[in-house]
Amino acid sequence: MGKMRKRSKLLVVIGIAIILCFSFVACGKAEDNKGVKWPEGENSDLLPNLPEGSKITQISQSKDGLGATVKNISMDDCKDFAKRCKEKGFNEKVQTIENEGEYTFGAYNKKGNALAVCYGRNLEDNEKDKEMSVMIFPPEKETSKTK
Repeated sequence: MGKMRKRSKLLVVIGIAIILCFSFVACGKAEDNKGVKWPEGENSDLLPNLPEGSKITQISQSKDGLGATVKNISMDDCKDFAKRCKEKGFNEKVQTIENEGEYTFGAYNKKGNALAVCYGRNLEDNEKDKEMSVMIFPPEKETSKTK
């Protein structure tokens, strides 16, 4: 039963990530980072560099997580980024979904951080260009049962 519960939690995280990926509104705009490095921060250190030529257009980062929108990126670049995230430690409970030009990758690292990487058209802006959204969620806090 514990395995089903963990799988259900992952599916919920991926579901939330999919919704957020295509309706993400960031709290701030990042300066042009030439598509290589993430702005410094606790959560961005968990991620590999972005593909050359890509550009972070929106980012929100705190000790509790990270949310970013990346433009000038192809689906192949997004898949490669997800592969490098796996190599960088997001290699537990991995799930991917690919359908009609859209791609979603979800996984956890050993510390329990959840990562969601989504590629597709921004439904909110009705833009024709596709973009990648990256989100990191903090580990779930253990709840202790008291009698």
